[in-house]
Amino acid sequence: MQLGQVNDQKLKEVKQACEEEGQDGINYSYIMDTKKVERQRKQSIDTSIFHFETDKFQITIIDTPGDTQYTKNMMTGICLADAAILMISSAADEFEKGFGKDGQTKDFILHSYALGIKQMVVCINKMDDSKYSFCQKRFNEIKKEVKQQFEKINFNLQNIKFIPISAFLGDNLLEKSPNMPWYNSFTFLQALDNLIPVIRQNEGDFRLPVSYAFLVGEDTQVITGKVEQGILKANRAICFAPFLGKSENKFDIIQIEIQNKQVDEAVCGENVGFSIKNLNLNDLTKGSICGYTGENQPRECETFDAEMVIINHPGSIKRGYRPMFCIHQAFVACEFIDILSKVERKTAQQISNKPEYIKNGEAAVVRVRPTKPLCVEKFSQCPPLGRFIVRDMNTIVAIGIIKDLVYKQ
Repeated sequence: MQLGQVNDQKLKEVKQACEEEGQDGINYSYIMDTKKVERQRKQSIDTSIFHFETDKFQITIIDTPGDTQYTKNMMTGICLADAAILMISSAADEFEKGFGKDGQTKDFILHSYALGIKQMVVCINKMDDSKYSFCQKRFNEIKKEVKQQFEKINFNLQNIKFIPISAFLGDNLLEKSPNMPWYNSFTFLQALDNLIPVIRQNEGDFRLPVSYAFLVGEDTQVITGKVEQGILKANRAICFAPFLGKSENKFDIIQIEIQNKQVDEAVCGENVGFSIKNLNLNDLTKGSICGYTGENQPRECETFDAEMVIINHPGSIKRGYRPMFCIHQAFVACEFIDILSKVERKTAQQISNKPEYIKNGEAAVVRVRPTKPLCVEKFSQCPPLGRFIVRDMNTIVAIGIIKDLVYKQ
């Protein structure tokens, strides 16, 4: 809003929606929460995207839901991001609720770390709350607790910026707030401009996990996602894995778009959309990987060896355990078919061979078999497709990386 990059038409639409619902004033969350059900429930459900520019960067904001019901959608958004912005309410009882056992704040931090986020801007919002009213003590209390959570997972604290803000009033967004003279560091905009650009893997084999696929017109399919490795070029032949169809798994790229502008190529890190023809959308699964056809095209795996740290499980984990693996855009139940070794958490040196079980706090290398078609990569070859989170009973059980894999013949 303060940057002037929300146009008048959008503001008019949001104001009209608020008036129809009998709200006083304007609800700025409607700019990102565009679906009727999101506005009715007053919460984000799906991811939404908004673009804006600063003096230094072109920035894509990916708004993700914070409610535990929509964890998969939150993870989809994190997978598309290079850095994270964590919004924490400082209002009375709201921080405690979000940071408590049933809250989502700790999960968001851990998900971000496990999925490769290395930089984070933590905004302590609602500093204008009537109970605390821009209170430095309240800011410091929240900062201390959140900082301890980052320390537990070895997140580099130098890559985190804590900013007290009032998003509704605009305090510390673009300019320093006169209401918080005790704060003398970055504004929100300055924090964004001080993010370090991520080093891209433009040299590797092209890989793009499919975020969404939909039909345009009668015979054109549009695929969207983030280029995780390599370069996407027009007029190249692509394929998908997993691919459930019986027809030829080969398609020509017709057109590539970035932010609704047609381009000839998209480099690693870009969120793109591209169009093809003759694809049956039912032949793709959530988490299908797009790549060029040829010797190094993406392929389904039979098994993979996962190095993981168990962080939250009530008992012993043995062979036959079948939790949910969350890998890039894919969410697939996988079976532990063998526990190959226990390893030292920091050095990955082997401690014991073929243990009977593993438990909280231990690290191990486990051989895993997906129960449904799945495409992954070794972490050493393509880090974004080689990281995973293990979930069970709505809880993060383990995080880790893929060390090796066997392709399906």
